[in-house]
Amino acid sequence: MGAYAVGILTGIVMCMVAMLVRCVVWYGKKHPEDDYWHRIPLEEERNEGSG
Repeated sequence: MGAYAVGILTGIVMCMVAMLVRCVVWYGKKHPEDDYWHRIPLEEERNEGSG
């Protein structure tokens, strides 16, 4: 019985993770202007971090 409950909980968690990933991908496609990670070029990021 315990393994059955753990299996159900594992399935629910896996579904939640899959839906979260789908939402992140959808948001990235619909709102490309919110790309904070790639907005600053690497050279500028290095210069800001060294000071």
